[in-house]
Amino acid sequence: MIGAAHKGLPRGCFLVPALIVLLTILSAPALANQALTIDADSQLAFAESNFSQGEYYRAVSEYRRFLYFFPNDDRAPQAALRIGQSYYLGQDYEEAQKALKSMAAQYPQSPLAAEASLLICQCSVKIQDYEEARTCLSDVVQNAGPGELAQKARYDAGWVYVLEGDFNAAAGVFKGMDRSVWDKYRIPALVAEIDKAGDLQYKSPGTAGVLAVVPGLGHVYTNRYQDAAIAFLLNAGLIIAAYESFDNDQEALGSVIGVVGFGFYAGNIYSAASSAHKYNRRQKAAFTKSLEQVKVRVSAGALPDGTGQGASLTIPF
Repeated sequence: MIGAAHKGLPRGCFLVPALIVLLTILSAPALANQALTIDADSQLAFAESNFSQGEYYRAVSEYRRFLYFFPNDDRAPQAALRIGQSYYLGQDYEEAQKALKSMAAQYPQSPLAAEASLLICQCSVKIQDYEEARTCLSDVVQNAGPGELAQKARYDAGWVYVLEGDFNAAAGVFKGMDRSVWDKYRIPALVAEIDKAGDLQYKSPGTAGVLAVVPGLGHVYTNRYQDAAIAFLLNAGLIIAAYESFDNDQEALGSVIGVVGFGFYAGNIYSAASSAHKYNRRQKAAFTKSLEQVKVRVSAGALPDGTGQGASLTIPF
Protein backbone atom coordinates (compact mmCIF):
# COMPACT_ATOMS: atom_id res chain seq x y z
CA MET A 1 0.00 0.00 0.00
CA ILE A 2 2.80 2.42 0.94
CA GLY A 3 4.79 1.52 -2.14
CA ALA A 4 1.74 2.11 -4.23
CA ALA A 5 1.27 5.52 -2.66
CA HIS A 6 4.88 6.51 -3.47
CA LYS A 7 4.47 5.36 -7.03
CA GLY A 8 1.56 7.73 -7.33
CA LEU A 9 3.68 10.83 -6.44
CA PRO A 10 5.40 12.83 -9.16
CA ARG A 11 9.19 12.73 -9.09
CA GLY A 12 9.42 16.51 -8.97
CA CYS A 13 8.08 16.47 -5.42
CA PHE A 14 11.44 15.11 -4.16
CA LEU A 15 13.64 17.26 -6.39
CA VAL A 16 12.71 20.68 -4.93
CA PRO A 17 13.44 19.80 -1.24
CA ALA A 18 16.69 18.15 -2.26
CA LEU A 19 17.81 21.30 -4.09
CA ILE A 20 16.94 23.44 -1.05
CA VAL A 21 19.02 21.21 1.27
CA LEU A 22 21.94 21.23 -1.20
CA LEU A 23 21.92 25.02 -1.56
CA THR A 24 21.78 25.45 2.22
CA ILE A 25 24.83 23.22 2.69
CA LEU A 26 26.78 24.99 -0.05
CA SER A 27 25.97 28.49 1.22
CA ALA A 28 26.76 27.76 4.92
CA PRO A 29 30.54 28.39 4.63
CA ALA A 30 29.94 31.66 2.83
CA LEU A 31 27.50 32.79 5.51
CA ALA A 32 29.91 31.75 8.25
CA ASN A 33 32.73 33.72 6.66
CA GLN A 34 30.48 36.74 6.33
CA ALA A 35 29.48 36.55 10.02
CA LEU A 36 33.12 36.48 11.16
CA THR A 37 34.20 39.48 9.12
CA ILE A 38 35.28 42.46 11.27
CA ASP A 39 36.24 45.82 9.83
CA ALA A 40 38.02 48.57 11.73
CA ASP A 41 35.31 51.20 11.32
CA SER A 42 32.52 48.99 12.64
CA GLN A 43 34.58 47.69 15.54
CA LEU A 44 35.64 51.16 16.67
CA ALA A 45 32.12 52.50 16.22
CA PHE A 46 30.76 49.72 18.44
CA ALA A 47 33.36 50.49 21.12
CA GLU A 48 32.51 54.20 20.94
CA SER A 49 28.81 53.36 21.26
CA ASN A 50 29.46 51.48 24.50
CA PHE A 51 31.62 54.33 25.76
CA SER A 52 29.03 57.02 25.00
CA GLN A 53 26.31 54.98 26.74
CA GLY A 54 28.37 54.66 29.92
CA GLU A 55 29.12 50.96 29.41
CA TYR A 56 32.75 51.58 30.23
CA TYR A 57 33.93 48.05 30.96
CA ARG A 58 32.28 46.71 27.82
CA ALA A 59 33.93 49.54 25.97
CA VAL A 60 37.33 48.47 27.33
CA SER A 61 36.81 44.98 25.88
CA GLU A 62 35.81 46.38 22.49
CA TYR A 63 38.73 48.80 22.35
CA ARG A 64 41.09 45.97 23.21
CA ARG A 65 39.50 43.87 20.45
CA PHE A 66 40.08 46.74 18.02
CA LEU A 67 43.75 46.97 19.01
CA TYR A 68 44.17 43.20 18.68
CA PHE A 69 42.76 42.98 15.17
CA PHE A 70 43.93 46.36 13.87
CA PRO A 71 47.17 47.26 15.71
CA ASN A 72 48.46 49.31 12.78
CA ASP A 73 45.34 51.40 12.31
CA ASP A 74 45.92 55.15 12.59
CA ARG A 75 43.27 55.26 15.32
CA ALA A 76 45.08 52.80 17.56
CA PRO A 77 46.35 55.58 19.89
CA GLN A 78 42.79 56.83 20.21
CA ALA A 79 41.54 53.37 21.21
CA ALA A 80 44.38 52.96 23.71
CA LEU A 81 43.56 56.33 25.27
CA ARG A 82 39.88 55.46 25.42
CA ILE A 83 40.72 52.37 27.48
CA GLY A 84 42.30 54.59 30.11
CA GLN A 85 39.41 57.04 29.95
CA SER A 86 36.92 54.20 30.34
CA TYR A 87 38.63 52.95 33.49
CA TYR A 88 38.77 56.52 34.81
CA LEU A 89 35.08 57.17 34.26
CA GLY A 90 34.37 53.74 35.72
CA GLN A 91 36.22 54.96 38.85
CA ASP A 92 38.94 52.30 38.62
CA TYR A 93 41.77 54.79 38.88
CA GLU A 94 44.62 52.34 39.39
CA GLU A 95 43.72 50.43 36.22
CA ALA A 96 43.27 53.75 34.46
CA GLN A 97 46.81 54.79 35.36
CA LYS A 98 48.20 51.47 34.13
CA ALA A 99 46.35 51.75 30.82
CA LEU A 100 47.30 55.39 30.30
CA LYS A 101 50.97 54.82 31.11
CA SER A 102 50.97 51.92 28.66
CA MET A 103 49.38 54.12 26.00
CA ALA A 104 51.88 56.95 26.50
CA ALA A 105 54.80 54.50 26.33
CA GLN A 106 53.50 52.69 23.25
CA TYR A 107 52.57 55.81 21.28
CA PRO A 108 54.99 58.51 22.51
CA GLN A 109 54.79 60.44 19.24
CA SER A 110 51.01 60.68 19.26
CA PRO A 111 49.49 64.04 20.24
CA LEU A 112 47.14 62.05 22.46
CA ALA A 113 50.06 60.84 24.63
CA ALA A 114 50.14 64.26 26.30
CA GLU A 115 46.44 64.00 27.10
CA ALA A 116 47.10 60.58 28.62
CA SER A 117 49.80 62.09 30.83
CA LEU A 118 47.39 64.73 32.12
CA LEU A 119 44.77 62.13 32.93
CA ILE A 120 47.37 60.06 34.81
CA CYS A 121 47.83 63.05 37.11
CA GLN A 122 44.09 63.36 37.62
CA CYS A 123 43.98 59.71 38.68
CA SER A 124 46.43 60.57 41.46
CA VAL A 125 44.07 63.34 42.56
CA LYS A 126 41.15 60.93 42.68
CA ILE A 127 43.01 58.54 44.97
CA GLN A 128 44.04 61.58 47.06
CA ASP A 129 47.76 61.16 46.45
CA TYR A 130 48.18 64.92 46.17
CA GLU A 131 51.96 64.97 46.39
CA GLU A 132 52.24 62.57 43.46
CA ALA A 133 49.61 64.60 41.59
CA ARG A 134 51.62 67.81 41.97
CA THR A 135 54.81 66.11 40.79
CA CYS A 136 52.97 64.57 37.85
CA LEU A 137 51.40 67.88 36.80
CA SER A 138 54.75 69.66 37.09
CA ASP A 139 56.24 67.10 34.71
CA VAL A 140 53.38 67.63 32.26
CA VAL A 141 53.99 71.40 32.30
CA GLN A 142 57.72 70.96 31.66
CA ASN A 143 57.24 68.41 28.88
CA ALA A 144 54.28 70.09 27.19
CA GLY A 145 55.97 73.42 26.56
CA PRO A 146 53.88 76.49 25.74
CA GLY A 147 50.34 75.70 24.77
CA GLU A 148 46.90 74.72 26.00
CA LEU A 149 47.98 71.47 27.65
CA ALA A 150 50.43 73.26 29.94
CA GLN A 151 47.68 75.66 31.01
CA LYS A 152 45.36 72.76 31.78
CA ALA A 153 48.06 71.18 33.92
CA ARG A 154 48.69 74.43 35.80
CA TYR A 155 44.98 74.84 36.39
CA ASP A 156 44.72 71.31 37.78
CA ALA A 157 47.79 71.93 39.97
CA GLY A 158 46.06 74.95 41.48
CA TRP A 159 43.05 72.83 42.32
CA VAL A 160 45.26 70.24 44.00
CA TYR A 161 46.38 72.98 46.41
CA VAL A 162 42.73 73.94 46.92
CA LEU A 163 41.87 70.35 47.85
CA GLU A 164 44.75 70.35 50.32
CA GLY A 165 43.47 73.57 51.88
CA ASP A 166 46.54 75.59 50.88
CA PHE A 167 44.61 78.48 49.39
CA ASN A 168 47.54 80.91 49.17
CA ALA A 169 49.55 78.44 47.09
CA ALA A 170 46.50 77.79 44.90
CA ALA A 171 46.03 81.50 44.22
CA GLY A 172 49.71 81.80 43.31
CA VAL A 173 49.43 79.00 40.76
CA PHE A 174 46.29 80.42 39.19
CA LYS A 175 47.84 83.89 38.93
CA GLY A 176 50.88 82.32 37.26
CA MET A 177 48.84 81.06 34.32
CA ASP A 178 49.15 82.88 31.02
CA ARG A 179 46.90 85.91 30.97
CA SER A 180 45.64 84.87 27.54
CA VAL A 181 43.62 82.10 29.20
CA TRP A 182 42.45 83.98 32.29
CA ASP A 183 38.99 84.60 30.86
CA LYS A 184 38.62 81.03 29.69
CA TYR A 185 39.45 79.65 33.13
CA ARG A 186 37.71 82.50 35.01
CA ILE A 187 40.91 83.22 36.91
CA PRO A 188 39.96 86.72 38.19
CA ALA A 189 36.70 85.44 39.71
CA LEU A 190 38.41 82.34 41.11
CA VAL A 191 41.23 84.31 42.74
CA ALA A 192 38.73 86.80 44.17
CA GLU A 193 36.85 83.93 45.82
CA ILE A 194 40.05 82.34 47.11
CA ASP A 195 41.02 85.65 48.74
CA LYS A 196 37.97 85.23 50.97
CA ALA A 197 39.75 82.33 52.67
CA GLY A 198 41.31 84.92 54.95
CA ASP A 199 37.87 85.55 56.43
CA LEU A 200 37.45 81.96 57.57
CA GLN A 201 37.13 81.55 61.33
CA TYR A 202 39.20 78.67 62.70
CA LYS A 203 39.26 77.14 66.17
CA SER A 204 42.54 76.65 68.01
CA PRO A 205 43.04 73.01 69.12
CA GLY A 206 45.31 74.28 71.90
CA THR A 207 42.68 76.66 73.21
CA ALA A 208 40.06 73.91 73.04
CA GLY A 209 42.29 71.63 75.07
CA VAL A 210 42.97 74.26 77.74
CA LEU A 211 39.29 75.09 78.07
CA ALA A 212 38.50 71.40 78.40
CA VAL A 213 40.19 71.47 81.82
CA VAL A 214 36.63 72.31 82.79
CA PRO A 215 34.84 69.29 81.27
CA GLY A 216 32.63 70.29 78.36
CA LEU A 217 33.91 73.83 77.99
CA GLY A 218 36.29 72.89 75.17
CA HIS A 219 33.38 71.41 73.22
CA VAL A 220 31.34 74.55 73.76
CA TYR A 221 34.23 76.49 72.17
CA THR A 222 33.94 74.33 69.04
CA ASN A 223 30.12 74.62 68.93
CA ARG A 224 29.54 70.98 69.88
CA TYR A 225 27.01 71.61 72.61
CA GLN A 226 25.60 68.11 72.90
CA ASP A 227 29.09 66.65 73.34
CA ALA A 228 29.79 69.40 75.89
CA ALA A 229 26.77 68.40 77.97
CA ILE A 230 27.70 64.71 77.86
CA ALA A 231 31.32 65.44 78.81
CA PHE A 232 30.29 67.66 81.72
CA LEU A 233 27.65 65.30 83.14
CA LEU A 234 29.77 62.19 82.73
CA ASN A 235 32.88 63.66 84.34
CA ALA A 236 30.88 65.36 87.08
CA GLY A 237 29.12 62.11 87.84
CA LEU A 238 32.38 60.18 88.11
CA ILE A 239 33.97 62.86 90.30
CA ILE A 240 30.99 62.82 92.67
CA ALA A 241 30.96 59.01 92.75
CA ALA A 242 34.67 58.88 93.56
CA TYR A 243 34.25 61.50 96.30
CA GLU A 244 31.32 59.63 97.86
CA SER A 245 33.29 56.40 97.83
CA PHE A 246 36.27 57.89 99.65
CA ASP A 247 33.95 59.74 102.02
CA ASN A 248 32.36 56.41 102.97
CA ASP A 249 35.77 54.76 103.50
CA GLN A 250 35.45 52.69 100.33
CA GLU A 251 38.98 53.40 99.17
CA ALA A 252 39.17 50.50 96.73
CA LEU A 253 35.96 51.46 94.96
CA GLY A 254 36.94 55.12 95.02
CA SER A 255 40.31 54.28 93.47
CA VAL A 256 38.71 52.29 90.66
CA ILE A 257 36.20 55.04 89.92
CA GLY A 258 39.03 57.59 90.10
CA VAL A 259 41.10 55.72 87.51
CA VAL A 260 38.09 55.36 85.23
CA GLY A 261 37.19 58.99 85.78
CA PHE A 262 40.72 60.14 84.96
CA GLY A 263 40.50 58.27 81.65
CA PHE A 264 37.25 60.01 80.78
CA TYR A 265 38.68 63.36 81.91
CA ALA A 266 41.75 62.97 79.69
CA GLY A 267 39.51 61.79 76.85
CA ASN A 268 37.43 64.94 77.27
CA ILE A 269 40.54 67.09 76.71
CA TYR A 270 41.67 65.05 73.71
CA SER A 271 38.16 65.09 72.24
CA ALA A 272 37.94 68.87 72.58
CA ALA A 273 41.22 69.38 70.72
CA SER A 274 40.12 66.86 68.08
CA SER A 275 36.79 68.63 67.65
CA ALA A 276 38.68 71.85 66.89
CA HIS A 277 40.53 70.07 64.08
CA LYS A 278 37.25 68.68 62.76
CA TYR A 279 35.68 72.14 62.90
CA ASN A 280 38.54 73.58 60.84
CA ARG A 281 38.29 70.78 58.29
CA ARG A 282 34.57 71.42 57.90
CA GLN A 283 35.26 75.11 57.37
CA LYS A 284 37.80 74.35 54.67
CA ALA A 285 35.55 71.74 53.03
CA ALA A 286 32.61 74.16 52.91
CA PHE A 287 34.82 76.88 51.46
CA THR A 288 36.28 74.51 48.86
CA LYS A 289 32.77 73.49 47.83
CA SER A 290 31.83 77.14 47.39
CA LEU A 291 34.75 77.55 45.00
CA GLU A 292 33.22 74.88 42.76
CA GLN A 293 30.77 77.53 41.55
CA VAL A 294 33.52 79.27 39.59
CA LYS A 295 35.38 76.16 38.53
CA VAL A 296 35.83 75.38 34.86
CA ARG A 297 35.56 71.78 33.76
CA VAL A 298 38.70 70.94 31.83
CA SER A 299 38.14 69.02 28.62
CA ALA A 300 40.49 66.13 28.03
CA GLY A 301 40.70 67.12 24.40
CA ALA A 302 39.07 66.12 21.15
CA LEU A 303 39.43 62.65 19.72
CA PRO A 304 38.67 61.79 16.11
CA ASP A 305 35.58 59.63 16.01
CA GLY A 306 36.14 58.20 12.58
CA THR A 307 33.79 60.61 10.85
CA GLY A 308 36.08 63.61 10.74
CA GLN A 309 34.25 65.18 13.65
CA GLY A 310 35.43 65.35 17.26
CA ALA A 311 34.49 63.31 20.28
CA SER A 312 35.40 65.58 23.17
CA LEU A 313 35.56 64.27 26.71
CA THR A 314 35.10 66.36 29.81
CA ILE A 315 36.84 64.73 32.76
CA PRO A 316 35.31 65.34 36.20
CA PHE A 317 38.17 66.48 38.44
